[in-house]
Amino acid sequence: MGITPKAVPEGTMAADISVRLVGLRPNATYLFQRAQEGVGGRALGMDGICQRGLGLSPWSPSDPPTVNFQTIPLPATGPLITITTAATGDGAIDFEFRTLMVLAGTTNDVMFRLVDNDAAPTTELRSACMTITCGCRSTRPTPRGECRPKPRSSREQTLERRPRRFGRCRK
Repeated sequence: MGITPKAVPEGTMAADISVRLVGLRPNATYLFQRAQEGVGGRALGMDGICQRGLGLSPWSPSDPPTVNFQTIPLPATGPLITITTAATGDGAIDFEFRTLMVLAGTTNDVMFRLVDNDAAPTTELRSACMTITCGCRSTRPTPRGECRPKPRSSREQTLERRPRRFGRCRK
């Protein structure tokens, strides 16, 4: 899975997301969901733990109710993001995700997952916790029109690997 935050004139969160699946159940459809922290006024939004995705306080059942994972693009409108595997069990999707709830320059934790059924999943694949800085604060992005993370050998993450921490945008 690859996530590339980018600048948009609206000054809100935008990212290009790429997901590649290999060797899963053939001809199956998976919902792509996120558990984003740093919203709703809850603490610990960028500590690298992803309490929301793990169901820990301040996102636990004993805290005020919330949906921990939301299928993208919820709560925004638009078609739900799904990935359907081929007969080989492989699948891929590339899409742009935007949300007005998160302002550019905001840093927060997020965990992603794929599930075969929202209400009662029989298959669930989760990413590691990632700390992401959303877009540039300025409406003048880099020459290619995107934010640049700190240099790394790879910005890709598999569902089993350790999290990558993306850097802040250049001014």
